[in-house]
Amino acid sequence: MQGTNILVLVVAAVAAFVASVVWYTLFGGAMANLRDTGPAESGGSIWTMLFVIAQSLVVALMIAYLVSHLGVASLAGAVGLGALLWIFPAAILLGSVVHEGVPPALAGIHAGDWLAKLILIAAIVGIWRWSSRRKLFAPVRGRAVLGKPQVSGCPTSRQSMLFWPVGTAPISKRGKDGKHRMQTPPKNRTSALCSCGSVELEAVGAPITSAVCYCESCQEGSRQIGALPNGHPVCDPDGGTAMVLYRKDRVEFSKGSRLLRGYKITDESSTNRVVATCCGSAMYLHFEKGHWFSVYRTALRGAVPPLEMRVHTNSRPAGSDLPNDVPGSPAYGLKLMAKLFAAWIAMLLRR
Repeated sequence: MQGTNILVLVVAAVAAFVASVVWYTLFGGAMANLRDTGPAESGGSIWTMLFVIAQSLVVALMIAYLVSHLGVASLAGAVGLGALLWIFPAAILLGSVVHEGVPPALAGIHAGDWLAKLILIAAIVGIWRWSSRRKLFAPVRGRAVLGKPQVSGCPTSRQSMLFWPVGTAPISKRGKDGKHRMQTPPKNRTSALCSCGSVELEAVGAPITSAVCYCESCQEGSRQIGALPNGHPVCDPDGGTAMVLYRKDRVEFSKGSRLLRGYKITDESSTNRVVATCCGSAMYLHFEKGHWFSVYRTALRGAVPPLEMRVHTNSRPAGSDLPNDVPGSPAYGLKLMAKLFAAWIAMLLRR
């Protein structure tokens, strides 16, 4: 969170506290009736006030981190992020209604307080980011079209054609003077090539993460890819499959997209392993319900992003040693989930 102004966070926290006091003052009588108690005090003890301010400061710090990490540099984007984060306290309050018998109206009052605080904090942080023009990276917007089904004669499980992302070309954006100006995507691009060079895709900007997966599905997928004509297993000697994850709107196909085929290890699987049929090179993994592509590290060329984590380490083959170069997780791990969630939010905000 480089360049974050601590004073802005304090101002946001105090503003959220004042807004909360006003909110509960307005609804104090209704809350007393719902609780069947006397009127609630609008102020509270000094410790209560300090706690609420500290709580708001933590929330402001979190929002500032997300705004900075996702490259949000507009008021509208920051407010949208604040509203999106409201899902979490709203879900918790809904659970209190269902499981603890809290009156829905009372939970609704608390939910409204959280919505007001989150939007206010996000707006203050967003105004500061907008005024300072401290963008971390230029936004890239993409679009996708559905590929037409094609038939492959490969003797494996059912094939499934994928949708191919199209375009990370410069985007026209209207300025304050009404004239259109061109926005250009980030300059750093990473290429993935099949072994014969007939298929190429490019990933624009920084990846979501770089990981090695040891799950049974990846191990079986590697075996099946190796069994294809001219195929080669993509797993490492220790059974892990190295992949670099990119947002779908950050991937474009430079050439040879018609030579790509997606294969499933079972008919029910929602994961496609995409292979270049010209030479049997594995290119990337596509989870149909996800918002990312997992590009096989073996297909990447040039400066490959460094490895960040190993996941599903408990599923690695018996007798294989686990390298201790990067953090490992027995399952997918909180770090991976957090990075995927952050990427999803960035896509929703078109950042």
